[in-house]
Amino acid sequence: VFLFIAVISIHFDFPVGNFTRDPIAILGGNPFIGVLSNIGILFWSATAAICIFASKSYPDKKEFSSFLFFSGLLTSLLLFDDLFQLHEKIDNYLYVHEYTAYVIYFLLVSIYLVKFTKTILSTEYVVLFIACCFLSLSVLADMLLSYFVTQRDIKFLVEDGFKLFGIVTWSVYFIRTAFIHIQK
Repeated sequence: VFLFIAVISIHFDFPVGNFTRDPIAILGGNPFIGVLSNIGILFWSATAAICIFASKSYPDKKEFSSFLFFSGLLTSLLLFDDLFQLHEKIDNYLYVHEYTAYVIYFLLVSIYLVKFTKTILSTEYVVLFIACCFLSLSVLADMLLSYFVTQRDIKFLVEDGFKLFGIVTWSVYFIRTAFIHIQK
């Protein structure tokens, strides 16, 4: 990582500190900037780590182990997208529209849900359904509220509120699922 940073820094004449320092420190911002987003990142991180760790606890239950492992990978993808705003910035670098990124995520989640339907139905799947609803409402709010709400603060409160509820509910589902099955 450090070598990559050095190469990019030299090649693009971009200060090393911009890669290594906290964004708030670089921009001289208020420490409360992005507090809900950062809380969401912590939940994504904990969930991904717990799923991947717990997947190794089931060597004799390959289907459930695979479910937790891929859940950890999917959560990691969502984590990195949220952390680096990939879906919003992808058109700048790969010339892929933000809505295309949403379609790709929808397809990945759909494949995941189809592959693990049987396993999911053996868990407290209603909680996962609620998490998916909240996350979907956040995406819809991002796409549609600009047309109906003129006050940006309300738009952000609704969109980011749904997202945080979705992330926390997603975390509750996977952490409980891993915990219940480890206890068994």
